[in-house]
Amino acid sequence: MQCAVVWRKRRKALSRRLCARKPDRGSSDNACLSVPPTPFQSQPTPLNSVRSHWIPSPHNRLSKTSSIQVKPWEMKHSSIQTLEPPTMSASARKDHCNFLTIHPVPSGISKEEYERKHSTWLDAVAQTPVAQRNMLKITTFIQQDTLTESIGRLDLPTASPTVVTHIVFEDVENFKVVARDATFKALVDQAKEFGYHKGASLFTADVVTKLDDVESGSQERKHAIGIFKIPPGLPKDKFEQKVDSLIDGAMVMPLAREKLLNYTIWYQNSEVDTEVEGLRLQTAAPLVVAMAEFETFNHVAELIGDPAMAQYLTTTMTAKEFPLHLDGDFFGVEAIVKLNKID
Repeated sequence: MQCAVVWRKRRKALSRRLCARKPDRGSSDNACLSVPPTPFQSQPTPLNSVRSHWIPSPHNRLSKTSSIQVKPWEMKHSSIQTLEPPTMSASARKDHCNFLTIHPVPSGISKEEYERKHSTWLDAVAQTPVAQRNMLKITTFIQQDTLTESIGRLDLPTASPTVVTHIVFEDVENFKVVARDATFKALVDQAKEFGYHKGASLFTADVVTKLDDVESGSQERKHAIGIFKIPPGLPKDKFEQKVDSLIDGAMVMPLAREKLLNYTIWYQNSEVDTEVEGLRLQTAAPLVVAMAEFETFNHVAELIGDPAMAQYLTTTMTAKEFPLHLDGDFFGVEAIVKLNKID
């Protein structure tokens, strides 16, 4: 009791001293009303000190344990969890140059023959000194028919025979060194003999990782690729936003997070257009590429065969007011690594 009386007296004295001081510039006129709390009072927790859940966005990588963001003032203390901000995987690092080539199989050659010649050509490229010095990884994706029936049920067009290749460079300057190399130029000219250049799209891309949970997956993963072609006259940024929204909508479904291991979207940029044209090759037609990784092709079929997912994909992609599927190609692939210095 005596301690409480002494404390109240000290508190009143301190308040009088505070009121007598001239307020600092910019301080409130009521500053003298602020007094230190008693030892029995606790300071309120600032709202910005509450760490919220990581939210899906075009530039954030998700793990399967991530949650949708809620505002701090809407969270109950019993439900607050601390999540570390995700980091980019090596294959999607911003400081790497990701070069993508898309090759429709030209007429006059079978798909199998084209794939064989393309594969042999990549082997020759990977063995050149300039590639050994400047390329970090070469992966070619060979189209499979495994998912044709499942994808067809979504009212999407039948995919054209296509070969896709991904080459990783340390940066754009490394690509330019390769593009100027005489040996590489000669190999490119040789590749034109089997139609490497016909209808091809070659470009560097900004890669956005939507989901990365490859730690729990096997090394022999299966892939699915979607090539969304931007219709003439349609703004590129608007189309990209629509594709991004399509993927985000699919990613919130529990089955997607259960079946998927990795999901990336590849947005074209023009950083090497001059060098590609210097090789007398075509730069890319306007498009957006989506790539997904699964443990098995059965997981892909189960995901897109789910009634809720199938309805969402079909309704969104084939919407009359803004279709995303026109002239697109959607298919499963086997990945074959030709060179690897980063994994």
